[in-house]
Amino acid sequence: MPPANGSKSSNRPNVIIHGGNRLNFISSWLFLWIFQLLNISRKRNLGKDDLTLQESETAKVVGDRLEKFWRLECDNKNKNNSKNSIRRALVKSFGTYYAFLGLYKLFGAVFTFLGAYFLVSRLIEYASGKNDTLEAYMYALGLFLCAIFSSIFINQLIAESTRIGVQVRAALMVLIYRKSLRLSSFRGGTGDIVNLVANDCNRVAEACVNFHFLWSSAVEIIAVIILAIVQLKIAGLPALLLLILFPIQYKLGRLTSSISNSTTNITSSRIHLMSEILTAIKLIKFYAWESYFRERVGRVRQKELSRLLIGIVVKVWTFCVVFGAPVIAMLGCLCVRVLSLDYSSEDPGIKARQIFTVLALFYTVRYPLIMLPIAVRTTLGALDSFERLNEFLIQPELEPLKQEKEPIDDDPSIRVYINDADFSYEGVSEAALKFLNMKVKQGELIAIVGDVGAGKSSILSAILGQIRKDNGTCKIRGSISYVPHDAWLLNSTLKENILFGNAYDHKRYQEVLHICALSRDLGLLSYGDMTEIGDRGVNLSLGQKQRVSLARAVYSNADIVLLDDPLSVMDPVVGKHIFHECIRKYLKDKAVIFVTNQLQYLSECDRIMVMKDGECFEEGPYDELTTKDVNLASLIGEYMEIEDPDQIDELINEIRLEQVIDELDETQDQLDSVVVEDSRNSPNTLSFTRTLSKSDAHEATINRIVELNSHTIQNANINEQTISKMIERNNLTILGGAGKTRMMGTQVNRELNVTAKAVERNQLTIHSLNEREGITPIIDSVGRKDPKVSLHVYLDYFRKSTGFGLTLLMIISFYFMAAVRFFSDWWLINLVVLPDNYGLLLGIYGALAGVVLIGVFARGVFFAWIMIHKSQSLHDQTFIKVLRAPMSYFDITPLGKILNVFAKHQYLVDDVLSENALQFFSFLPLITGTVIFVIILFPWTGIVVIVLSFFVWFLIYVSKDIEERFKHMDADSKAPIFSHLSATLEGLASIRVYDAQNRFDDQNIEKINTNNKALFAMMQVKSWQSLYIDLLASIFIFATALFVIILRNNNDPKYASKAGLAIANALQLLIFVQWMIRSGRDVAATMDSVQQLLYYRQNIPSEKPNVIESNRPPQDWGKRGEIEFKDVILRYNLYGVAVLKNISFHIQPREKIGIVGKTGSGKSTLLVSLLRIVELAEGQIFIDNLDISTIGLRDLRNKIAIIPQEPVIFAGTIRSNLDPFKKCTDEEIWNALKAVHLYDKVKSSTTRLDAQVLENGKNFSLGQRQLFCIARALLKRTNILVLDEATSAVDLQTDVLIQETIKKNFADHTVLTIAHRLNTIMEADRILCLNEGKVVEFDTPLNLLNNPEGFFYQLVDYSGPEAATKLKQIALQHAPSNNIIIPDSLKSNIISTEHKKSTSTIIISQITSTDLQQHSNDQHSHMPPSLGGVFVQPSSNT
Repeated sequence: MPPANGSKSSNRPNVIIHGGNRLNFISSWLFLWIFQLLNISRKRNLGKDDLTLQESETAKVVGDRLEKFWRLECDNKNKNNSKNSIRRALVKSFGTYYAFLGLYKLFGAVFTFLGAYFLVSRLIEYASGKNDTLEAYMYALGLFLCAIFSSIFINQLIAESTRIGVQVRAALMVLIYRKSLRLSSFRGGTGDIVNLVANDCNRVAEACVNFHFLWSSAVEIIAVIILAIVQLKIAGLPALLLLILFPIQYKLGRLTSSISNSTTNITSSRIHLMSEILTAIKLIKFYAWESYFRERVGRVRQKELSRLLIGIVVKVWTFCVVFGAPVIAMLGCLCVRVLSLDYSSEDPGIKARQIFTVLALFYTVRYPLIMLPIAVRTTLGALDSFERLNEFLIQPELEPLKQEKEPIDDDPSIRVYINDADFSYEGVSEAALKFLNMKVKQGELIAIVGDVGAGKSSILSAILGQIRKDNGTCKIRGSISYVPHDAWLLNSTLKENILFGNAYDHKRYQEVLHICALSRDLGLLSYGDMTEIGDRGVNLSLGQKQRVSLARAVYSNADIVLLDDPLSVMDPVVGKHIFHECIRKYLKDKAVIFVTNQLQYLSECDRIMVMKDGECFEEGPYDELTTKDVNLASLIGEYMEIEDPDQIDELINEIRLEQVIDELDETQDQLDSVVVEDSRNSPNTLSFTRTLSKSDAHEATINRIVELNSHTIQNANINEQTISKMIERNNLTILGGAGKTRMMGTQVNRELNVTAKAVERNQLTIHSLNEREGITPIIDSVGRKDPKVSLHVYLDYFRKSTGFGLTLLMIISFYFMAAVRFFSDWWLINLVVLPDNYGLLLGIYGALAGVVLIGVFARGVFFAWIMIHKSQSLHDQTFIKVLRAPMSYFDITPLGKILNVFAKHQYLVDDVLSENALQFFSFLPLITGTVIFVIILFPWTGIVVIVLSFFVWFLIYVSKDIEERFKHMDADSKAPIFSHLSATLEGLASIRVYDAQNRFDDQNIEKINTNNKALFAMMQVKSWQSLYIDLLASIFIFATALFVIILRNNNDPKYASKAGLAIANALQLLIFVQWMIRSGRDVAATMDSVQQLLYYRQNIPSEKPNVIESNRPPQDWGKRGEIEFKDVILRYNLYGVAVLKNISFHIQPREKIGIVGKTGSGKSTLLVSLLRIVELAEGQIFIDNLDISTIGLRDLRNKIAIIPQEPVIFAGTIRSNLDPFKKCTDEEIWNALKAVHLYDKVKSSTTRLDAQVLENGKNFSLGQRQLFCIARALLKRTNILVLDEATSAVDLQTDVLIQETIKKNFADHTVLTIAHRLNTIMEADRILCLNEGKVVEFDTPLNLLNNPEGFFYQLVDYSGPEAATKLKQIALQHAPSNNIIIPDSLKSNIISTEHKKSTSTIIISQITSTDLQQHSNDQHSHMPPSLGGVFVQPSSNT
């Protein structure tokens, strides 16, 4: 889609986001500017363009300020040898104003105690029959004003602390980003830097919000104790018990922090495991390993739930302290007061003024006791974050690349000069490059070749200045452009990715598009070069991404061009075009350094550097190397890929009809919100909005392609054949993983497992996952609607696991304990008069206090048990549903979306929902009970309650939409920050080489400012809502005081007690009403996550049964390995295009079958049908004469071994990867390892078979991981092997080892191989040729090559005469001796010995019978000595 217009509309009203730093303090204190926002939002939806940050709030200002003090801190460290401290830098940057905010807390406490102590005491005294009425009214007014000012100061403290916290967060983000641009290496990896921004910056900001409650809690508790002693004299001493509660809450806060950290680690490990499962879900299904991974996830989940349970119980203890403290303190004071009564005095009884004034004081302790653990937890989290930030910020920085101004060695043509230089990576002692000598002149094309890890890419890093020079000389003269091995693109338009900040030159731009083979792509894209490229270029093919990356380097017009194997991912035809038109012609006047292992291009390079073990093993022109051994052809001929003359591979990737994407995006958005509607037909069931099935998606795509022919220049050519190829393209590899469809709209295209891959790279933890939805949203939040959760979701959740009855009983327990607590307050009335049985009355009050303490804890534990069981049930049922889903579901559902269910949504249900529900169910009975209690004591207050309830509802109503709008803007604007940071870290080399650091820093600041706008505004709206709810609560307190005065009854001896009880309880409404409303809304918001989990539980389709007990195959079934297809027709949807069309063939036991065909011919679909990934539309498949559709999937898949193209190794141990169900003995496993040449590698480890395997098998090379997959197939003991050519991504040495291992160990197996390179299947018994979903040929390789009119012959012939000759040579060598027919092309003794260099052909030696006999054993030994041992293992005869 075209880029969104970011310019601000001139006619849109704009609101400056103000904080407490305005001169007009009344506007700041009362948040009057919010009314302007509310007025605008009433007329239309607010967007980021409606908001403006004050200059002092912008990320640039606060970032520059912090960076200045951090540099001073670093300078002082150098002078004083002290340790750098980011905390000190923050204090110098923001500390003065932040310390001033402490005055807000002190003033708020002063007004709180003035009202709760002095004024309440005077009002109770008036209710006792003393003081005059006018004075009482003044006291009531004073109580009202105290409540108002207390609310103003508390809300100002929170609002301004939040504002400072957001500034600190923004400043740290800027500082981290700028440091990242200068880092020499990532000590902990990219993920650690992302987590610094995602987690640690937020933790410091949270500490800023809550820190003032840490010290003020102690101050307030001490103040309450002093006032209680003043009021009760010696009887107030038991209030000292409150001092004990302070360290208890502090310890609980530390414990909560520790539990939270450990839970987060376990949750992150579960998410990593889920990511591993989802990315390899197809392999797991093929191996029938679902039960194994279900058990693994279950073990991790049990650890997680145990920590969650402990965490909830700890929070329950904090509530026990909060609700029990006033009761226990009051009991202690009453006991001492009764024991110290002087019965000889005139009035020996306990005064109502004393009891209820102290009770009101004790109630004020609740708020600081609640905030104390939160403050402790956030402060400790910030201290840990400071340590990580310090460690990161002191990491060594990269020295800027030094450019030579004068000619090197007085030769102006020299661009790169390296002499006897050693280079090493930061933190690695061993040199990556040793004794490197290199001189590159302008106009030269230098090729660098070598094995994996030989140091090819390190040379480019050395030239770029990305690695440290230890010795020698390195001089660079001229500008540099760079094409990395993995193309790096930005989430921007295609044009902006090419220009990359350079001025637009139309002629040069068009020329670059042509030579980089991008002109055709632009014609196929609906918006041409203005098409928006998704995050990491996910809506482009690998070849397209690399061509855009190359175009950027070429357009920059640099003097030196560094190419890190850019042609390896391109189609051979496109690669040849780019090499000749771009590298050889357009860049002929540049110094080009070309890293490659595509040896067919070496003959046209000026010089070749052969690298081995970090050293230049040999260097010279191509002719010089070939004169040492003319049979270089044997080396080059090893890679003969199937070239598709129709170029359908590129056609598929280019079809990107954006309007199709937009419409499908809307459907996907509906899935995101998962709106639950009432079904009139089924009132007791959930009716969810319909999502696209795979068939729907295919049909929608095809229909839109037909409709929108006008949007692309080649759509007129789309027909059934093209569509079939497009659908087949979605299943390019039999083990290609899940979610990789390229047809299913924006969500799938753009995401392409971004979240899952980010988790694999350790870029995300549970916290940073909560900040993103799996993909980077490119849509604005304007116009977005809130998902609504129906009553059915609540009822379904209540019924979940524990049943509706127990859930309802749990809720009732909260109300019951609140009733007991109110009854205990009412019981105090009996102690005011002078009864004869103080002991009995105090005993009853003590019993009530004990019931309150025990009951609050018991209900909390009951609550924890209920919530944990519900979380467990939701997770387990959802996980089982996902695990049993068919692959078609994963094809159309982005993995990021599924992963978010188990990360974000499950985390919200586990942690956030339980915490907010605990608060809500604790405060709701408190608030409703208080209101009912006051109404019972003074019924006229009921009228006030009705009126104020309406205003509270109105406040929530008018602010809800704008708050949700800012909430969505905040969420939407966070993802681009992380995407930009991740993209920057991935492309640091490119950013530095193009000198784009300042531009990227400005972009980062802009994204942070956009997020800060939404975050500032959202927090200010919340503070506005909280303040005005507190003002309404103050009105209720004022009304209660007025009715106490108006309704004074001097004849009622208990009236003063009732008055004191009513006012003391009414004061609780301050803070807790808005807290209850906030927690209730958070619960409602979190229920959307419950809805998502319920959706997955109820709406995901399931595969056919794993086991059909009534039709289990015989134990020895599958041993023969005979396979027969009969009239097989396969469609990916019911009425869709047939991808396989009446296919019939018969494979004999132990036959080796190669499967070839152009892209989209049905190769992958053929094997998909064999494994029943998609069920047949018509026909039958038999294995050993048994129809596979009649048995369970597990029984089928256990009889077929798989070796994937991309090896999948799971985190765990070597044993668990090879034998997860522990069916094999150690001896059998060791034998399998010997067979695949891994015995010595594993035995060298101290833990051997129990050696740890890191995630994705990172501690093993690609080739070793592939060998592990072969060992896994061996241990499966099946007689059918499916092989999706397993060596296309490894070097030649490993290729040979793997191919020989497969041949040796699976000689007695039926083997089906999907061929990507023709030479790998020339030794097959027969070759199955597919074209357009039909079998066109099925015969031996030699017979197929003897048919010049045949499909296979033409496919081979297109590879070129030299390659064709080599292939025929292999086929002849491995043909059965009694069936050899010499092709005409081989009857000649001599094949042309030399071709012109311009035709990119090579010299081939004469083919003799000796050559043929030696070919299979010695095919790699004839090469230049300079290359021997670099790519292939030297022959044992050498």
